[in-house]
Amino acid sequence: MNQVAILTGKKGAGLRKQSFFQGTLILIGAGILTRLLGFIPRIALPRIIGAEGVGLYTMAAPTLYLMITLATFGLNVAVSKVVAEAEARRDIARMQNTLRLSLAFVLVLSLAMMADDRPRPSHFPIPVNRPA
Repeated sequence: MNQVAILTGKKGAGLRKQSFFQGTLILIGAGILTRLLGFIPRIALPRIIGAEGVGLYTMAAPTLYLMITLATFGLNVAVSKVVAEAEARRDIARMQNTLRLSLAFVLVLSLAMMADDRPRPSHFPIPVNRPA
């Protein structure tokens, strides 16, 4: 029984075996697609929000990236390791529990970070000197 069938509980819900080359091509394609999708906001965003908006976005982006890093903090690697070990032992219950627990943990942590309403520099108005 493969991993998809184990996690979904459906027999025959699996993927076919892939060669190393096919996996490599899929990863390359996904990387190119990710780059293209990341390129679109870099062009569209400045046109939509203007120079001032880009400046504000640039100031807020590091905080956003920090929050994303804190919300995940390597959890994906740990979950992958635990699930791979459980799969090697064919411990279906542990695999499902690990995935459920990690999803619940990230959800709770993300909601807690969103609910944190302490004042940050981004909450204060930024004076803009505009010519009259």
